[in-house]
Amino acid sequence: MWRVIFYFLIVAVIAGGFVWLADRPGEVIINWLEYEIETSLMVLAGAVIFSLGLLWAVGSVIAGVLGLPGFVTGVFKMRRRRLGYDALSKGMLAAGAGDAPLAQRFANQAGRWLAGDPLTLMLKAQAAQLRGDEVQAERIFKSMLQIPEAELLGLHGLFIHAQRGGDGLAAKKFAEQAFARKPGLPWAAGAVLMLQSASGDWQAAEETLAQSRNSKLITKAEAGRKQAVLLCARAMGQEENDDESALQFALKAHKLAPDLVPSAVIAGRILASKGQVTKAARVLAKTWRLSPHPDLAEVYAAARQGDAPRDRLKRLKMLIRKAPGGDEGAIALARAGVEARDWRAARTAIAPLLTGHLSARVCALMAEIEHGEFGDRGKVREWLARAVHAPRDPVWTADGFVSQNWLPISPVTGELDRFEWKVPLEALEDASADALDEVSDQEAEMPASNGKALEDFVQDDELETVTPVEEQIAEPEEIAISEEQSDQAEKPEAEQAIILDETGEPGAVTEINEDVPAVEREVFVPPPPPDDPGPREAKRDVKQWLRSFWQ
Repeated sequence: MWRVIFYFLIVAVIAGGFVWLADRPGEVIINWLEYEIETSLMVLAGAVIFSLGLLWAVGSVIAGVLGLPGFVTGVFKMRRRRLGYDALSKGMLAAGAGDAPLAQRFANQAGRWLAGDPLTLMLKAQAAQLRGDEVQAERIFKSMLQIPEAELLGLHGLFIHAQRGGDGLAAKKFAEQAFARKPGLPWAAGAVLMLQSASGDWQAAEETLAQSRNSKLITKAEAGRKQAVLLCARAMGQEENDDESALQFALKAHKLAPDLVPSAVIAGRILASKGQVTKAARVLAKTWRLSPHPDLAEVYAAARQGDAPRDRLKRLKMLIRKAPGGDEGAIALARAGVEARDWRAARTAIAPLLTGHLSARVCALMAEIEHGEFGDRGKVREWLARAVHAPRDPVWTADGFVSQNWLPISPVTGELDRFEWKVPLEALEDASADALDEVSDQEAEMPASNGKALEDFVQDDELETVTPVEEQIAEPEEIAISEEQSDQAEKPEAEQAIILDETGEPGAVTEINEDVPAVEREVFVPPPPPDDPGPREAKRDVKQWLRSFWQ
């Protein structure tokens, strides 16, 4: 709008000027070389304007004639660029579709029209990779390093090539070069951080993380969490040799991420060893409220050195009263009750977990309670048999990898902070009908208090494999009571047998002595419980077996 107004103003000024000159005609006399020219002012002005226009036209014609070769060259150059970029476009589409021959053909065409263009080199490298010619692709990527505009592209290609070839040192070198050239490059920052963490260079990884945070590649919260993981990794490495440094790293990590279990465990363990029980309990309790874990409960209960098992049980009750902790809290309290031989407290704590699908830890803990309180060999075997077929308990899991201990990076991908405390999900492969029938029979024999039917546990299309407890604990080869208990339990002068009644059902228990004539009835011998290993020459104490499970 303003441009139109300005244009009309200029036209009005010019028109006004001509009107002003027309209203004031004058005479102009020019004397030059004995010539005298006499004319009006308006005619002189028109002659000047006409002369200027004529000079501009003649100059344009001369410039056009002189610039004709360049114009023709520019036309052919534009045509080459148009054909080259058309070939590039079609070649990239062919490479994206995985058509290696077509991509190579268009790459050759683009190379003829656009020699040395970075996009042409990239298309040639992609075509070589599609053909499986990694040597040619690497050579093209290295040639890109000589072109400033394509240097980062070449470094990225060489980094991916080194990763595919398993050359970690070369991959780290290329990533560091790209990161030094441009710290704000996301793939370079992530690759350098991952490779430094995989090599255990935690201090360098912290510096890289700080640069990424300053470049705003990651959020402040994400940076704080990853820094806590790096500090926890440093604390794990320093705990045995320099507990003071390890404590500082662990406390700093706990401040950045209070829900990080390993940092709280390390800090609580070191503080307890130094006699700072109150501070250790405060650190452990804070993390327990956010992320209940068995290690937290164990360190919290044993924070004061020299405490008796009953004292540890009382301390744990105080923690559970403030923050129940769900299933982990119930199991930890029951475990402390077993160690204190407070069977009532152990049964009360684990009672809420006896409904539904019992986990392996719950079944093994019930076996230990039955053995310690009553020495009931049959119930011990029953609970251990259930533990074999029980669902998996939570473990540290990262990208499908299961570990008994927390690790700062994933062994699969090398990424930071991938481990989670959860039940691993696994697919049930090649499940036979006999195995399903066996599980169905065992589920039917369980008491009604165990929870829902088997259909809730084993779905038709979503079956989960349950790793047997034998992979986690020692195989229950000898499950028997000690010789001292067996001497007390057995009677030297009599044996017990179950007599079948007339209906074929087990009747009353009858004592049989050698002096009394045998009753002429069929004696029913009870079958061994599920997974009964039978008598063995070498016997093993159940308590020792259970201790190996919890270790």
